[in-house]
Amino acid sequence: MRACEVPHCRDHARSFSRYCRRHDQRTTNTGHPEGTNVLRGEYKTLFLLAHQFITHHKEHPGIRAGLEWLGGMMADGRDPGTIHARSSAADRLGRWLHQMQTEGVTAEDMLATIGAIYALREWNPRRFLSDRHFDHQLAIRVLRLTPAPFSERWSEGKPKKVYDRITGPTRDLLSTRINAALGPLILRMGREVASAAQPRPQERLEGIDFPFNPKGTYP
Repeated sequence: MRACEVPHCRDHARSFSRYCRRHDQRTTNTGHPEGTNVLRGEYKTLFLLAHQFITHHKEHPGIRAGLEWLGGMMADGRDPGTIHARSSAADRLGRWLHQMQTEGVTAEDMLATIGAIYALREWNPRRFLSDRHFDHQLAIRVLRLTPAPFSERWSEGKPKKVYDRITGPTRDLLSTRINAALGPLILRMGREVASAAQPRPQERLEGIDFPFNPKGTYP
């Protein structure tokens, strides 16, 4: 039996996998065997700053091109109807993009989310454990701007909602498209937003480094 490749894990790797059941599931969910999903609260401030950045630089040719491209990608999203186990990543992504357009998600929201996740990596590089972990979290946060699309299926004589998952291939497809089209723009934008989010140095008070006198007397 092969050991799980995650350091210090003593469990056996699953068949046809490098990892044990626990770390294999973590890879499926997050994009890395030891990764965690980014929560909205982690980048809320960065998202607001990114929105302000976009508004301030709305006439920048790169910002305008990025918004147009994102809007076009949403507009091109098609709902194939039923999603099943063999559905392609393109069909799955198209259904999510169609849902985003239906729910009124804007290109500004998408670009602000992308910029915020890039800024989060600049602000806290250790948050992402690999490029794949980053790419998967980027795709998840963009698609989670909308509620998950769902299908209704009959189970035990009554309809049941089955929600779409954001599969690994779907994340790979979306992140590849985003990085290829917007890479240089959002890299610079992320750095600008992260810089704006840096905490200001606290005022250093005089005397805080003065040694303590055992007698309790001071000049």
